[in-house]
Amino acid sequence: MLLKMAFRNIIRHRRRSFFTALMIIGAFTFFSVSLGMVEGSYSRIIDMFTGNKTGHIQIHGKGYIDKPSIYNTLNDHDAIADTLENIEGIEAWTPRMFAPALAFVNTKTTGVSIRGIDPERESRTTRIRGKLIDGEYLSAEPQMEVMLSKPLARILNAEPGSEVVLIGQGADGSVANDIFTVSGIVNEEDRGSLYMHIEIAGEFIYLQGKVHEIAVILREHEASREMAGKIENIINDPGIEVLPWQQIEKGFYRAMEMDKQGNWITQFIIMFITALGVLNTVLMSILERTREFGVLRALGTRPHQIFALILSEASMLSIIGIVGGIVFSIATNQYLSVYGIALPEPVALEGMKFESYVSKVTAMTIYLPAVVTFVVAVGVSVFPAIRAARIMPVDALRAN
Repeated sequence: MLLKMAFRNIIRHRRRSFFTALMIIGAFTFFSVSLGMVEGSYSRIIDMFTGNKTGHIQIHGKGYIDKPSIYNTLNDHDAIADTLENIEGIEAWTPRMFAPALAFVNTKTTGVSIRGIDPERESRTTRIRGKLIDGEYLSAEPQMEVMLSKPLARILNAEPGSEVVLIGQGADGSVANDIFTVSGIVNEEDRGSLYMHIEIAGEFIYLQGKVHEIAVILREHEASREMAGKIENIINDPGIEVLPWQQIEKGFYRAMEMDKQGNWITQFIIMFITALGVLNTVLMSILERTREFGVLRALGTRPHQIFALILSEASMLSIIGIVGGIVFSIATNQYLSVYGIALPEPVALEGMKFESYVSKVTAMTIYLPAVVTFVVAVGVSVFPAIRAARIMPVDALRAN
């Protein structure tokens, strides 16, 4: 009976019910889109960051991240590679080798970080091929050629075709030195990055058949932690550690999480404004219906029934608003996930341009606004409902 009365009251006061539901729809949509923009923009940043540099997961010898050493290698990386090929959810992987060296071009010299890569696998795992701004990408077959980062090329005054002399230390204690040709320049901010074929790098520092790192890209970056644990369990080698990008780039991850927490202040303000609007609407509704409640009390309706009636009306209106909000928010988030909101000025990140904010449709952008909106809409109705339940029939009937 209470639900029937609540529904009839909503229908009877169409104008008031419409604006209350519209306010709830607007708040839900604004809240959902705000969450979607945060999730979408950060997902794009994570994809750009991990796709340009770290990968979603990295596999190293124990302790390599804390103390890199050319001697801390993955000796049986072929077996690890076979394991990765059979794990569902992995999109690509690539081996890497690192070593310090001195680079000379004519009279220019500077320290560099040699990055031995498999050109084909690296291009499928990261966006390095897309960052090539001059010259040609490394050949699939081992050649005495290197690619330089843009800042390194500027320091050495080098260009495609220039000869670079590298001097370093081999893993066997000998002096490693050779002459290489610059094949291309990549748009990367790291001033010391110098890329060469992983087989050439192995020969240069006498680490043939060994690698320092295997970077892994997943289909969904959200599964990084879970997948890292799964890979580590499958490999089951105490001398190998498998780390998600959150542990590899702790500084970046902490900064991003702090920024996300700051966004909750905005969400709180949105819901506070919504709560005030719903409270005002419900309170005015109670004042307008004072005589109506007085008649109900005079006919024998108990206070708790009036209280339940008002909360039932608020619940129905919030459900109507939530359903409408879900429709509008999904449509808006889907549109913004494709077209986004253009930034006044592009932001450079790891050699890639971040030109717009984009949204993302996730379960959280639906269920969180739904729960919060329902709790807020019903919660702010409690005070007016208590006031109406306590009203004296005589005073209510005399009200103007």
